[in-house]
Amino acid sequence: MDIANGNEVLTLMIHLITDDTLKQKVLECSTPFLLKFYTLWCAPCKTLNPIFEKLSVAWPRISFGSLNISNNPQTPSTYRISSIPSLLLFNKGEIRGEIRFSVNETTILKMLEKAMVL
Repeated sequence: MDIANGNEVLTLMIHLITDDTLKQKVLECSTPFLLKFYTLWCAPCKTLNPIFEKLSVAWPRISFGSLNISNNPQTPSTYRISSIPSLLLFNKGEIRGEIRFSVNETTILKMLEKAMVL
């Protein structure tokens, strides 16, 4: 994710999710969906950005999206997100995996591989 002039710009492989678009873009998605919860001021979130973008290209059978918790408080509250970054993996509207706070590429890969078997 690049930040230019205070605006969020996401790659085409990563969807920008809001409280209003969660149902349509994530819960009703026909493919598994990995949703990242972040804020612009979070240093670990920024460190995760290139990994998340790389995985979004490497895993085309999974949709990827990011939700800024500062601008969208309803969704983090619904899913009890209390630390960032946090990742939730949805499939057919249900949570199939989650990683909270301690997020790294190896942990994400293990979760994605496990989810593709289910």
